[in-house]
Amino acid sequence: KFKVSSLNWTGDDRPFTHRFQVKSSQAGDTAWVYLGDWGSETLEPVIFGQAGNLTIRVQTRDTLGSIASTTTSIILEPVPNISQGELLNILDDVSAQGNTDATLQA
Repeated sequence: KFKVSSLNWTGDDRPFTHRFQVKSSQAGDTAWVYLGDWGSETLEPVIFGQAGNLTIRVQTRDTLGSIASTTTSIILEPVPNISQGELLNILDDVSAQGNTDATLQA
Protein backbone atom coordinates (compact mmCIF):
# COMPACT_ATOMS: atom_id res chain seq x y z
CA LYS A 1 0.00 0.00 0.00
CA PHE A 2 1.19 3.47 -0.84
CA LYS A 3 0.31 7.05 -0.06
CA VAL A 4 0.51 9.41 -3.03
CA SER A 5 0.65 13.16 -2.38
CA SER A 6 0.83 16.31 -4.46
CA LEU A 7 2.28 19.10 -2.34
CA ASN A 8 3.50 22.69 -2.63
CA TRP A 9 1.39 23.87 -5.57
CA THR A 10 1.03 27.65 -5.54
CA GLY A 11 -1.48 30.00 -7.11
CA ASP A 12 -4.16 32.54 -6.37
CA ASP A 13 -7.23 30.52 -7.35
CA ARG A 14 -7.42 28.05 -4.47
CA PRO A 15 -8.52 25.58 -3.31
CA PHE A 16 -6.92 23.11 -5.69
CA THR A 17 -8.23 19.66 -6.47
CA HIS A 18 -5.95 16.83 -7.56
CA ARG A 19 -6.30 13.72 -9.73
CA PHE A 20 -3.70 10.95 -9.81
CA GLN A 21 -2.93 8.60 -12.70
CA VAL A 22 -0.46 5.79 -13.34
CA LYS A 23 0.84 3.92 -16.37
CA SER A 24 3.35 1.20 -16.94
CA SER A 25 6.63 2.17 -18.55
CA GLN A 26 6.61 -1.01 -20.63
CA ALA A 27 6.96 -0.55 -24.37
CA GLY A 28 3.63 0.09 -26.04
CA ASP A 29 1.71 0.83 -22.84
CA THR A 30 0.33 4.33 -23.36
CA ALA A 31 -2.89 4.19 -21.32
CA TRP A 32 -3.17 6.22 -18.13
CA VAL A 33 -5.19 4.55 -15.36
CA TYR A 34 -6.99 6.95 -13.03
CA LEU A 35 -6.46 6.21 -9.35
CA GLY A 36 -9.54 8.17 -8.35
CA ASP A 37 -11.60 11.23 -9.17
CA TRP A 38 -10.69 14.85 -8.44
CA GLY A 39 -10.06 15.24 -4.72
CA SER A 40 -7.59 16.17 -2.03
CA GLU A 41 -3.82 16.42 -2.36
CA THR A 42 -3.32 12.98 -0.80
CA LEU A 43 -4.65 9.64 -1.98
CA GLU A 44 -4.28 6.54 0.18
CA PRO A 45 -4.14 3.62 0.22
CA VAL A 46 -2.99 3.16 -3.37
CA ILE A 47 -2.40 -0.30 -4.80
CA PHE A 48 -0.64 -0.22 -8.16
CA GLY A 49 -1.40 -3.85 -9.01
CA GLN A 50 1.89 -4.54 -10.73
CA ALA A 51 5.61 -4.40 -10.18
CA GLY A 52 8.08 -2.74 -12.49
CA ASN A 53 8.71 0.74 -13.84
CA LEU A 54 5.68 3.00 -13.44
CA THR A 55 5.00 6.65 -14.22
CA ILE A 56 2.72 8.58 -11.88
CA ARG A 57 1.03 11.78 -13.04
CA VAL A 58 -0.87 14.26 -10.92
CA GLN A 59 -3.13 16.88 -12.41
CA THR A 60 -3.94 19.89 -10.25
CA ARG A 61 -6.99 22.04 -11.02
CA ASP A 62 -7.76 25.48 -9.63
CA THR A 63 -11.19 27.03 -9.00
CA LEU A 64 -11.23 28.59 -12.49
CA GLY A 65 -10.71 25.19 -14.14
CA SER A 66 -7.07 25.62 -15.19
CA ILE A 67 -5.12 22.36 -15.00
CA ALA A 68 -1.40 21.79 -14.56
CA SER A 69 0.34 18.44 -14.30
CA THR A 70 3.62 16.83 -13.40
CA THR A 71 4.98 13.29 -13.57
CA THR A 72 7.47 11.15 -11.73
CA SER A 73 8.81 7.64 -12.30
CA ILE A 74 9.02 4.90 -9.71
CA ILE A 75 10.22 1.31 -9.61
CA LEU A 76 8.13 -1.19 -7.66
CA GLU A 77 9.53 -4.55 -6.71
CA PRO A 78 7.37 -7.51 -5.72
CA VAL A 79 6.83 -8.12 -2.02
CA PRO A 80 7.40 -11.76 -1.13
CA ASN A 81 5.30 -13.82 1.25
CA ILE A 82 2.13 -11.81 1.83
CA SER A 83 -0.30 -13.77 3.95
CA GLN A 84 -3.83 -14.36 2.73
CA GLY A 85 -5.17 -12.18 5.56
CA GLU A 86 -2.91 -9.27 4.59
CA LEU A 87 -3.90 -9.67 0.95
CA LEU A 88 -7.60 -9.62 1.84
CA ASN A 89 -7.09 -6.47 3.94
CA ILE A 90 -5.40 -4.77 0.99
CA LEU A 91 -8.24 -5.75 -1.34
CA ASP A 92 -10.80 -4.43 1.16
CA ASP A 93 -8.95 -1.09 1.34
CA VAL A 94 -8.83 -0.78 -2.45
CA SER A 95 -12.46 -1.74 -3.02
CA ALA A 96 -13.56 0.77 -0.34
CA GLN A 97 -12.18 3.56 -2.58
CA GLY A 98 -14.85 2.76 -5.17
CA ASN A 99 -12.32 2.73 -8.02
CA THR A 100 -13.20 -0.24 -10.23
CA ASP A 101 -9.96 -0.12 -12.26
CA ALA A 102 -7.75 -0.14 -9.14
CA THR A 103 -9.80 -2.98 -7.59
CA LEU A 104 -9.43 -5.10 -10.74
CA GLN A 105 -5.69 -4.43 -10.88
CA ALA A 106 -5.20 -5.42 -7.25
